Amino acid sequence: MSTYFPLIPYYSRRAYQILKQSKNSFFSALTYFNVDFAYNYITKSTPNVIIRDGVISERKLGEYICLKVPAYKRLLKENRVDKPVIDKENYLLENDFTDMLPNGDIGYADVISVSSGSSGKPFFWPRGKYLELETTIIHEILLKYVFDIDKKHTLFINAYSMGMYVAGVFTNNAVTRIAERGYNISIINPGISEKDIIRIIKEIGRAYDQIIISGYPPFILDVIEAGRNEGIKWKEKDLKFIFGAEAISEEWRNNLLKLIGDTNKYFSSFNTYGSADLAMLGHETPFSIFIKDQLVKNKHLYKTILNSRSISTLVQYHPSLKHFNEKNGELFCSGLGGIPLYNYNLHDHGSVYTIEDMIGLFESVGVNIIKLAEKENIPIWNLPFVVLFGKSDQTVTLYGLNVYPQTIRKALESKELIDFVTARSTISTEYKKRGTQYLKVIVELKKGERVSNSKRNKISEKVFQILFEDNYEYRTLYQKIGDKAKPVIKLVMYGRIAENRGIKQQWIKR
Repeated sequence: MSTYFPLIPYYSRRAYQILKQSKNSFFSALTYFNVDFAYNYITKSTPNVIIRDGVISERKLGEYICLKVPAYKRLLKENRVDKPVIDKENYLLENDFTDMLPNGDIGYADVISVSSGSSGKPFFWPRGKYLELETTIIHEILLKYVFDIDKKHTLFINAYSMGMYVAGVFTNNAVTRIAERGYNISIINPGISEKDIIRIIKEIGRAYDQIIISGYPPFILDVIEAGRNEGIKWKEKDLKFIFGAEAISEEWRNNLLKLIGDTNKYFSSFNTYGSADLAMLGHETPFSIFIKDQLVKNKHLYKTILNSRSISTLVQYHPSLKHFNEKNGELFCSGLGGIPLYNYNLHDHGSVYTIEDMIGLFESVGVNIIKLAEKENIPIWNLPFVVLFGKSDQTVTLYGLNVYPQTIRKALESKELIDFVTARSTISTEYKKRGTQYLKVIVELKKGERVSNSKRNKISEKVFQILFEDNYEYRTLYQKIGDKAKPVIKLVMYGRIAENRGIKQQWIKR
């Protein structure tokens, strides 16, 4: 099977000719792109280069957007700033749809998705051929070198919500293109139908060497538990997972893998960091999962390296495809999509590290992370890192301090609670009759579990413990006002938190 990445199978001949004549060095390089070369380059050479002549520098991307995009040209003229910060509020919602496309050409909107609206009003996102191809390349590298699709007959179950939302259609397009390149992989798109997924596994799953399920993490856990109740013996399946749209904790991952009897956690799953805005921004690798695992296990490392901040997500990214910057604790990204974005504020709290930075952080506390990884036979993906601590607009406040949903989820995903809660919750700031503020946490119980005071007390104690340990501001507040800072827990039966369980839910209530 050829591993070269020709463009012809992905586009009509006319589209192919347009791309070849576009003078875009990235597309020219992809005509001769070799997945094996890319992987070897990532894992055995210097970082920051995958395609030697196809790298679109941030500067060149900025020049392209300044020259081609009407809305951005107007923004520059009005603000007289070389590199203005843009975001959804000041750019996307302030301009006409076509004005944000290159040359105002609707032809760049060949596929349109919609954001989930989890942080506000949904937005329609066109994505061009570049993003489609870029996502296919990343998927092929991951599927081949993490899940061995070149060696195993694979059934890929796409359990993301289908329709207008970005992840489901994007995943189907990428895997379909990969299958056309000669891999023994079949994709089926049941979407967020738990019953259909279980039926697929029961009726045709045995025909394949392995099964990959991609989807929203809480929904995948629902599927695994439902399948177990219907008699599926997960330990007899070679099961792999791709997660998206939500952060996961290592305790959550360990619990899921325990349910299916998988002990090889670094090659059993990976989470993706993406958005409708710019598709796949980054993804976990065996190396990034290993690093996150070490940070979580070692409290000294956790405190020293992360200042006791709770990690939402830790991924690596391809600097030839996306450009990240960090300013005042928020992440900014530039990339070429249907709507090209330059110096775009994602409103995610996080930090950016080169691989040398990450190695140095571990060395500063006497740990050689490279030797530790090699001892576990984990390949070193020579790519920079993004560490996420949550969305800047996804918090509630208690006496002026920020409380993040992932801190509450860390408590609910602990081994003390995970047997009777789904880890789905909603947090809000509420007020008593006299105006006293308090933190309310609504927690969903697992199917078949009943509300009880003992469960409520156990949850309350664990949530308080994690808040006290992980949130310095909360610890200071509790020392000042005592039990008034303790969260109030309300338990609800299974299915009461999210009606549509396969897409993003509202973790906070304002």
